[in-house]
Amino acid sequence: MIACDRVMRCELLMAVCGLMLSFPLTAAASVNLPGVTTLSSTDLTATFHTRTKWEFVIRQDPPDEFELPGSLHFCFLRDHTPDCSDSHQNTLVESTIVHQTAAATHPLLSVVADWRTAASGGPRLTRIWVYNAKSDQFDQIFNQEVRRQNNGEIRIITNGPLVGYTVIDRAGRHAPYRYDISVYRLVNSRYREVLSYAGNSKYNDGNPLPVIDAEMAEIERRLSFWKPGDPLPAPARTHCSNLELRHGIEWCEP
Repeated sequence: MIACDRVMRCELLMAVCGLMLSFPLTAAASVNLPGVTTLSSTDLTATFHTRTKWEFVIRQDPPDEFELPGSLHFCFLRDHTPDCSDSHQNTLVESTIVHQTAAATHPLLSVVADWRTAASGGPRLTRIWVYNAKSDQFDQIFNQEVRRQNNGEIRIITNGPLVGYTVIDRAGRHAPYRYDISVYRLVNSRYREVLSYAGNSKYNDGNPLPVIDAEMAEIERRLSFWKPGDPLPAPARTHCSNLELRHGIEWCEP
């Protein structure tokens, strides 16, 4: 794949963009939370139909001695009582509520965050939580990292036959640097790995498609959702007027 980061991000501009600050920041002002800055605050009560009041707040420590951003803290507040977890990530990319389909009754809470360093940067983290109505708690069901410098990506699928699945691509560490593909299926509010294979996509192979889009036909074939002769799965993030299959991967000619 082309050596670039194809995942949209706001990083430290979240406060300016206003993408994550759609709810009042009341919790951070009234509760003693770790960190010194509130990056986002989201009321979860109505969307997840919780029994008690729930809020999700992301806080950040001050910059370190090298002027790098401080670490992030992910805090769930039930009736203003916090339960926080720490991370070494220091740059918020996005915090979103994911509705896998328009009719989905169990949305997911997802956070994507980077670890900025003085060098090339660290891994990109994705954490996912689901609401457990029986216990009135938010359970973490996914916690994975990829190196985005090598076009690693974690994608929650929200359309097509793989709705409810999450796909990961990781660049191989040895020549010919093929990407490793892992697929997880959400079953009863828990993720289960259903597929893992060495993909045909190679690092910096010139294909303008993201790795997951390039491998989608093979992923669906292995999961019995696609067979040769069927229309190729449409790329989710790249407009392609001429899509073809080359050596087992979808290839886009702009």
